[in-house]
Amino acid sequence: MFFVLFSCAKKSSSEKFSKIVINEDIQKNDTIKLLSKYPELQNVFRKNENDKKRSAYILQTLIFNSKNSSLYNKKEYFDNYISEVKKVGDTLEIALNNNNGYFGNGILIKCFNGNYFIKNFDPNVLHNKQKLVDYELLKEKLILNRSDLKKGDSIFGFINYTCKVRNYYSKNMTGYFKSKID
Repeated sequence: MFFVLFSCAKKSSSEKFSKIVINEDIQKNDTIKLLSKYPELQNVFRKNENDKKRSAYILQTLIFNSKNSSLYNKKEYFDNYISEVKKVGDTLEIALNNNNGYFGNGILIKCFNGNYFIKNFDPNVLHNKQKLVDYELLKEKLILNRSDLKKGDSIFGFINYTCKVRNYYSKNMTGYFKSKID
């Protein structure tokens, strides 16, 4: 027990946490209701192959910032994300990812004690191994249906996250997700 408390205290002091917004009515949102009407997207890292319902609708927009590039101010869009949520000790880990085993993009949200922080999945995937990287945070907001979530519970949420990826582009992820907590 002491080790768990010590590791969480260490984690929360070394990471900059933001406050989770709680909205118990979020599962009534039209987008979340529509997720159940569509099949889940395929993903190499997907754990539950029997899940037939879509778990996320998140739109990622990449805006290229480098004035030295022919892509300057060009936008690219991705909406092929899935959500997987697990409880590891006292930390809730929400993965919003589109990894196919060779390339991927997304974020890992770690929630603890009503707060959270976000890490980015490195888009360069080698041998199906995922790495996390830090990018400069521009804005973030996480809304969940409850704060006292445990294994087996259903989670509903909304994310609006923008970061700057080096000086090349900025990445914004906005949308809704739902999952059962493993």
